[in-house]
Amino acid sequence: MTVAPLRAVDSGESPIAAPSKIGEDDFVNNPVSRRLLVAAAGLLLAAACTQTAPGTGPTGDVDARFVVDGQSVAIADGNAYVVASDGSLVFIKELYTPGEAQAAFRVTRNAVLRVGEDGKWYNVPDRLEMGFEDAKGVRDLIGLERGWTNFTLQSPAAPTVPDYVALFKRILAEGAGFEDNRVEPSEENFYRGAASLRTYAVAGTDAVPVSKASLSSILVHAVEGDTVDLSAWYFIEQGMPVGLMDLESSFIDQGPGMRVLADQTGRLRVELKWGDKPTYRSEAILSVGRWTQLRLRMLLSAAQSGTIELWVDNELVIDATGQTLPLGDTILDRFEIGTTANNDLGPVIMFVDDVRIETKRVRTP
Repeated sequence: MTVAPLRAVDSGESPIAAPSKIGEDDFVNNPVSRRLLVAAAGLLLAAACTQTAPGTGPTGDVDARFVVDGQSVAIADGNAYVVASDGSLVFIKELYTPGEAQAAFRVTRNAVLRVGEDGKWYNVPDRLEMGFEDAKGVRDLIGLERGWTNFTLQSPAAPTVPDYVALFKRILAEGAGFEDNRVEPSEENFYRGAASLRTYAVAGTDAVPVSKASLSSILVHAVEGDTVDLSAWYFIEQGMPVGLMDLESSFIDQGPGMRVLADQTGRLRVELKWGDKPTYRSEAILSVGRWTQLRLRMLLSAAQSGTIELWVDNELVIDATGQTLPLGDTILDRFEIGTTANNDLGPVIMFVDDVRIETKRVRTP
């Protein structure tokens, strides 16, 4: 999938423009409610066997192979394939357009730029520090100056991509109110300063198993060899969110990437949402009713040479090596914070403050 390009911020509008390739779902992609297609390849095999890849199959080398649920899967030329018993590749679906992500950026020793809808190039900083002061509502948070470019409110009231994209537009352009889930600046509770981000996410249902109330930015560019440092302060007032922080690629179907998750007891883990989902676990528990800082630092690698470090209140709880990037040429370009996923166990009320993302880049000559 393609990401919506940047544009200059007009009054009442988002710096995100409608995606040109797939449709409006890339405004606020829902990476948690749907498993990556290749992770369900075994279930799709019967249907896939009635299809053939365009032409005679991949024109280039296979970029990745892995086994999920007993089924061998291959990625080549931006497509997902099931590996048949005779070794042939059976086409499932296009996951991304090769070269599309790279064309959206210019990278030099001194700067990273992202192309806008207007054809202009916008600076992607190495470091973003985001507070929530001096904002009366979520509309005030969206724009190039603040650094936030989207919010996602998936819920039973807005269950599908078109539904929550339409809600996003109504709130941003027309000043409409929330329906059930909420994401907004609040002076009710904050770690530092005078305000934080308050998220409210209702419980999921059988029809809509995942609920989201999150804020995101596409002013990000992280590639193989880069070190990315993410941190934020969290205060959980009620419930326990499943997803807390995501760094993903909006150019690939389902938005794969690294994410910080918690189970129903609050036990924390870090997961690469891709393929067989490499997971790095801790014994640390995210507390309810007090401010807690989470800091995730990663060396990005599509091989097993990546590094994963997670701190909870300055205590290192995960120190691991492994895969941290889906493919060698993947660009992680979207950062999401807040209740990035809630399950069906009950509503979540959570505050987030002092958000930071810093990328130490591998520069081109």
